Amino acid sequence: MAKTLSQLDWIQAGFRALTRGGHTAIKAELIARELKVSKGSFYWHFENLPTFKNAMLEHWVMAGTESIMQGISEHETDPQDQLRLLICTITADINVPYGGLLAEAAIRDWSRFDSSVSQSVHRVDQSRLKYLTTLFRRAGGSASASKQYAILIYGALIGLEYLSHEKLAKLKSDLPALLELLMTSLKPGEKN
Repeated sequence: MAKTLSQLDWIQAGFRALTRGGHTAIKAELIARELKVSKGSFYWHFENLPTFKNAMLEHWVMAGTESIMQGISEHETDPQDQLRLLICTITADINVPYGGLLAEAAIRDWSRFDSSVSQSVHRVDQSRLKYLTTLFRRAGGSASASKQYAILIYGALIGLEYLSHEKLAKLKSDLPALLELLMTSLKPGEKN
């Protein structure tokens, strides 16, 4: 019996290929081989390779940013707890089906070679930083401190993903520790 694959199966396999082999590894035939299906399955879901790459990017924006922010915002907790929940969510193993800890780094590397990917990464970075800044601001940080803390957390996430992959850090404990350190200087209710 032949496998029935969804678009998500293909998208996740596309990210695994990207993570393993870079942007040149995003090829229907190579991904089909990994999934142990024919290329016909790929063309059932996607018109061509550019359509597939666009679907990968759209999925990354939605699943890796918008859905996470929406889920955090729906929790009626105080802003510091929302920050903790965000860090817990982004350090969970949500990236495993997409290639693991280096999936985001692979997307960033891909952006060096493709202007549409670069634009998507830039928009995602802006959106994530704005969201983090807003949470820090709501948690009591001044405008300048909130922006700086957002940059520190986001930059640490990017670096800790790589260091954790290399077994030089522990993303699941180091990023929450940084957050707690930063939150000690927040004064809820006092927005400067």
